[in-house]
Amino acid sequence: MADEQSTPVAPAERQHNEPPIHDPELCGGCLMCWVYCPEDAIIVERGKIVGIDASACARCGQCVLVCQPTRHARHWPDS
Repeated sequence: MADEQSTPVAPAERQHNEPPIHDPELCGGCLMCWVYCPEDAIIVERGKIVGIDASACARCGQCVLVCQPTRHARHWPDS
C-alpha cells in the first residue's frame, strides 16, 4: 500500500453506502486501486483484479479516484 502522504483523499460527498463496482473489461491491470485501498478490499488473483470485498470496503472512494481516467473500471453503483 502507498504511504499516507501520497494517498489521495476522497471528498466526504463521494462516500457511498455501497462499494464501487469493478468492471474487469475496462480494467487495464495497473493495480493502483489495490495500492491505494486503505482496507485491502481489492481482490487480486494471479496479478489481476477480480473484484472488491464488500465486507472489507470502507466506501471511501480511493480506488475510484486513482482508476485510470480513460478506463473508469471502478465506479459507484449509481453512476
